[in-house]
Amino acid sequence: MRPRGRAGTVSGNTFRDWDAPEAFPRSRFDLNPVLMRLTATTTWLLALLLVGMGGCNQPRFGTPQDAYTSFHRLVKRGELRAAWGALSQPTQEALTKRAQAVSDASGGAVKAEPLGLFFANVPPPPDVTEVSLVREAGNEATVLVRSSGNTHEVRMVREPSGWKVDLSASLQP
Repeated sequence: MRPRGRAGTVSGNTFRDWDAPEAFPRSRFDLNPVLMRLTATTTWLLALLLVGMGGCNQPRFGTPQDAYTSFHRLVKRGELRAAWGALSQPTQEALTKRAQAVSDASGGAVKAEPLGLFFANVPPPPDVTEVSLVREAGNEATVLVRSSGNTHEVRMVREPSGWKVDLSASLQP
């Protein structure tokens, strides 16, 4: 007979009688509660981590810095439709007019596609090292963008859906 644990209780697997014959090795069918708890905890932590990381690279437009960073990331990934949506309404309108002018000048040989006109034959943007807020007044802001030794300011405007990159002033003829 095997010795019992504290106060005559059986530790480990309660489904197994200590006095049962050793027909099956104990380690093979024993459910270790510590191991089961660790496995359950690890599973929950992994699930929480995956849920938490699901939004890490999602575009955000709550601040001018986040909006510019999201726009840059979308362009770099080649998600041009989403990047188009990160441009301000006046910028989109100016690019649409310019695409129509190019189409008219070509006699219709070139389609009036503003998305293609704006993003075509443009090398991928350099990595941005810093985006900082220079000034913000009402629905307008300016961010300072640093990348590979270059520094430039970008105008941002707040629209109902969030902050957007505004290039309309630089697109005027």
